[in-house]
Amino acid sequence: MYDTPNLTLGFASGLNAQNLSEVISNLKSELSKNPDDKKRASIYSDLTWYYASVSVDSALSYGKKAISATEKLQDSVMLAQVYSDLGAVHFRNNDFKNSEKNYLKSYQIRKKQKNAAGIAKLNNNLASVYQSSFQYNKAMKMYLEALKYFDAKGDVRNSNITKANIGLLFVDLKDNRNAIKYITEAINYFESQERSVEIENKLCENYLNLGKAFQMQKNYSEAEKQYQKSAAICNKIGNKQGISFANRNLGNLYILQRKDSLAQVNLQVSQEVREEFNSKIDQESNSIDVAQSLIVKGKYQDAKRMLLNILPTFEKEKSKENQLSTYKLLTNVYHNTAQPDSAEFYFEKYIALDNELVNTNVISNTTELEKKVPDLEERFRNSSAKI
Repeated sequence: MYDTPNLTLGFASGLNAQNLSEVISNLKSELSKNPDDKKRASIYSDLTWYYASVSVDSALSYGKKAISATEKLQDSVMLAQVYSDLGAVHFRNNDFKNSEKNYLKSYQIRKKQKNAAGIAKLNNNLASVYQSSFQYNKAMKMYLEALKYFDAKGDVRNSNITKANIGLLFVDLKDNRNAIKYITEAINYFESQERSVEIENKLCENYLNLGKAFQMQKNYSEAEKQYQKSAAICNKIGNKQGISFANRNLGNLYILQRKDSLAQVNLQVSQEVREEFNSKIDQESNSIDVAQSLIVKGKYQDAKRMLLNILPTFEKEKSKENQLSTYKLLTNVYHNTAQPDSAEFYFEKYIALDNELVNTNVISNTTELEKKVPDLEERFRNSSAKI
């Protein structure tokens, strides 16, 4: 989903056997050797990138240092990369406004440089922001434009990154068949590559998203398998956001299967890791899962207190997906506590927001967009052979 880091340091080739903690440690070690200004700026940029999966605060701190150091160098190429990295940090923190702002700063620099490859990568990143803001048509159009460019250039890696993003968009659109198709093809590509931190990160994310598609199909055994693969890889490389999401999804899956003890263990792990990652929205959204577990156990008053406590945060931050989940659960709570007026109130809010978020024209528009990309479906069918 994201652009790639600078990786200009001499030890970068040794990333294959490392996890994120080791990469960060090595970068800090290089920083302590008093490098020249250009290398120092590059290290700051790389630390911004790698901390994006480990600690929001640290990533933002190094991002500021990277901007300052790079501006002094008047190195526009590196500055564009730093803004892109910061866009990724804000994206992972669910701060889509600042994510878009930084990606667009990078876009303007690369546009002046006539850097077509860099612009295509930013289109991919911006599409993810628009997807997360429920602008599905806009996101799909940008994904397909990026995919067309990467395919024309024979850039198999970025083509598969884009395919994985399209697959996740299909998850959001509840088109599970296409979601599984595109994400699986991307996974097959990344599994075929030599293992590195970057490749492991992609597998961590994509097995998680594949699990979502299977869960929506109610294929719970396959969903569990994919979540467990994701959790194992995320743990291996120390991707804290990935660990929290994988365990959260496993917890939710076990709630659906009435496996309460397993659900509790996984949700607890998710909560602890989210606190380390320090994303407020992520921490609050974990409460939704706990509330859902309380509802299953019939503890409606406890669930109601928790949901009403976190709802103002979601509304203030315009975290619409979390708002939707909260409205749905509150409807359930009030229905089961014989409060029909309140149940109807939250059900109407749920329906209104759901209608706002689901664009009924997306699938038909996507079909039209795909027709504009030569042989798109044929290329997807044959992509594994090319790899």
